[in-house]
Amino acid sequence: MAWEVFERDRVVSGEPTATITKMGRISLNKIAALTFADKKAEYAELLWDKETHSVGVRNSEKKKGVFRLSYGDNGNGVGFSCSTFLNYIRYDWTQSRNFPAQWDASEQMFFFQIPAEHIGKPVPEGYQGRRGTVMRADRRNRAESKDNANTGAV
Repeated sequence: MAWEVFERDRVVSGEPTATITKMGRISLNKIAALTFADKKAEYAELLWDKETHSVGVRNSEKKKGVFRLSYGDNGNGVGFSCSTFLNYIRYDWTQSRNFPAQWDASEQMFFFQIPAEHIGKPVPEGYQGRRGTVMRADRRNRAESKDNANTGAV
């Protein structure tokens, strides 16, 4: 048998980068995460500028109405689940996308701009949840299975 070594292809950037994943998360790369780690941030609040399609991620001392940060191993990034926010702005999160992020010292936050073609989209086929919101496909399938089991449907 002839084995072939798979080389993992990763995008490594020396600039702050935000990623919105198809799992409904916003992640900041290591460069950006260091800023939050230095502040010992546990929570972040999200800000939205509808006119410019910009998202702001700012450290928050509050524990209500904010998102709990989770740091990667060895400080390799920071992220949080935010599917409710992505549904609110009607972002198409059926695939993961990277966006250059910038630090705004006066606001003490990272921000990034989402191109207009990814905003205001209808719910993609296969991502529709029971309440008309976008759900990850795996969670939607699990919810449908539970509903079918409870109603006796096959």
